[in-house]
Amino acid sequence: MKAKDLLESIGAIDDQYISEADPQTAQKKPKRGVWMRWSIAAAFVFTFLATLFFWGRQKAPRWPIREVPTHITSDMVEIDVDVIPKWEELSVSEQYNHLQMGAMEYGGTTKALSLDQIGESLGNYTLSGFDEHNDTTHTNSGNVFKIAGISSDCAVAVQFANDESFYVYCNSDYRPETLGQFLKDLNLEETIRFGKAYYPYRKPNGAFATVEFEGVQKEDVLQMLLSDASAPNVKDYDSMQFSEAMSLSVDLPLLGYENVSLAVTEDGYLTTNLLDTGKAFFIGTDKVDAFIEHVLETCEGYEIVYVTEDAPSEPPESGSDSSAMTSAVTASSFVSSVLPAGTEVESSVTESTITGPALPSSAREGTANRQVE
Repeated sequence: MKAKDLLESIGAIDDQYISEADPQTAQKKPKRGVWMRWSIAAAFVFTFLATLFFWGRQKAPRWPIREVPTHITSDMVEIDVDVIPKWEELSVSEQYNHLQMGAMEYGGTTKALSLDQIGESLGNYTLSGFDEHNDTTHTNSGNVFKIAGISSDCAVAVQFANDESFYVYCNSDYRPETLGQFLKDLNLEETIRFGKAYYPYRKPNGAFATVEFEGVQKEDVLQMLLSDASAPNVKDYDSMQFSEAMSLSVDLPLLGYENVSLAVTEDGYLTTNLLDTGKAFFIGTDKVDAFIEHVLETCEGYEIVYVTEDAPSEPPESGSDSSAMTSAVTASSFVSSVLPAGTEVESSVTESTITGPALPSSAREGTANRQVE
């Protein structure tokens, strides 16, 4: 037999006969089919569990939903917003709402103070006011006083003849050099009150939402955000663009301010509209990030969804988009009660419009890039 024929004959031997001749060789042969089956099964289970985990993170909200009713009724719609109160319908501080003291100008408010909140006299000054209906300027004299604990650069009190009240007049052009001066001039450690915090964020699905946090402690805000007395106040506030990372609702009852904004931005600024004009102090991104993480970890939060409970009695006009849920309201106190701190609204005699869920400006403009993991 030739060698070639021998090799062909050996190659044709059935595996069964080889196994019977040498059992050890047969046991060493790898069971490849079983191993492959288990590998495929394990990979399938892993993929399935990973899909469930990812889907759960996409669907399950980090914070519970809180629906906030807006209570818009038919009598709050279609109000003539051009109506200006007549002169005789205004209070004396609204009539004579302009006070000039040297280079500083003050605007009148309806906030009245008691005698124990009044400091030393600054003298007698002439105040003026303009009658829109009769196109006439009126003047009146008033005694001007310091307000206890408040710098006269920020606000003063005015008492008119035959009136026992002391009315607050604020200087909206007040510009402190530093955060420390701002705290001192307004005595903020004693006079400011902090309410809820509002956090605009992007959900994993790409949608924007606002989370409202309760239980923010005054001591934490003072220590984490307001402790850098040397933080400078920017000079060109109006030309800058700020992306809010979180805002706080603050009150300054002594001067009559409610639901004013104190916010931190993604690029490290602390901003506020106290005294009616914007101010920004650079405190650094480290302080901003630390404060946000502190609120997220220690305070109770709810994702806010605004719900219109009461629809207007009149049907929408032809061609209007009823799905937009747009309702015009004129009560600024109502708007302030349902919108996040710092949301800009007009005065009580002008029209404000709410369209769907109200979000801070950063969320509306799509600049809130923080995403919850």
